Amino acid sequence: MKINNNYINIKSLDTSFIGKLVRISGIVISVSKSISKPIKFHLRCSKCMHEKIIKSKNGLSGNIIPRYCDNPDVDPNDRCPVDS
Repeated sequence: MKINNNYINIKSLDTSFIGKLVRISGIVISVSKSISKPIKFHLRCSKCMHEKIIKSKNGLSGNIIPRYCDNPDVDPNDRCPVDS
């Protein structure tokens, strides 16, 4: 495989190649289905409509979606409900 006219070993492919078109020449021995995972989440609270963007760490690991709204403009005594 070539990167900027330099050849790279196929075993050197890592998460930095996620979302990029990679061309490998040769004979195809095995094919597997690809897995799609988001790299960015856009979340919105259904009560106060506060929006938050969470970026995935590397695209391969799982991500934790917050259960509580962290809107700084909401009164602490009138917090949004869990999973809203």
